Amino acid sequence: MTLRARVSELRDFPVSDAVEAALAKGSKKFFRVCEYSVQRNHIHLIVEADDTVALSRGMQGLVARIAKAVNRTMHRKGANRGIDGCSSANWFTGWTDHRPDHRPDIPPPLPAATEWLLNVGWRRRGLISTSEAPRAQYMFD
Repeated sequence: MTLRARVSELRDFPVSDAVEAALAKGSKKFFRVCEYSVQRNHIHLIVEADDTVALSRGMQGLVARIAKAVNRTMHRKGANRGIDGCSSANWFTGWTDHRPDHRPDIPPPLPAATEWLLNVGWRRRGLISTSEAPRAQYMFD
């Protein structure tokens, strides 16, 4: 496995110590980290797991553990980068908070959704804050 990071200090002390400690605590009965190599902005891992579900859950837990350790060591609180300017987010109508970069003067580049799920259904879970960020699988920062 390769875990890519959005930081380039993984080999710097004390960040590398925090990564090593997180890796040491990352093994479970169903998921084991057997070998690793920490690079500047990514980590190579050799892992084993009881099955594909165990692999997936083990990696998700490991990535969260490493991200928290790196952020704690670097005195960071995660990586919310706001609205992606290279997306259709400027025209998205499901934000809960004000968007200063909203472009109502420019028509959206994409057609409007026509099906229930994209028009109404997803909103049953609530609107989305611009401070929320999707969790990328097997990536941390």
